[in-house]
Amino acid sequence: MTDEISSLARHLAADPGITDYDLWRAVRLVEDELYDKDREGAPIPIRLLHARATLRRAIERRGGRT
Repeated sequence: MTDEISSLARHLAADPGITDYDLWRAVRLVEDELYDKDREGAPIPIRLLHARATLRRAIERRGGRT
């Protein structure tokens, strides 16, 4: 699974159609959803954790900070 996350992160980081702001916004949306699930006491979907990891790695590859 880690290889899949790294591969997708490389692809996102290299895509010129995706801005740094787009990546940052996507991370914020995922983190907001995780926060809501936690407050509700609902189970955390693994897909959200994978999405957050992928987006954070893409930002790091671009030289940004998460």
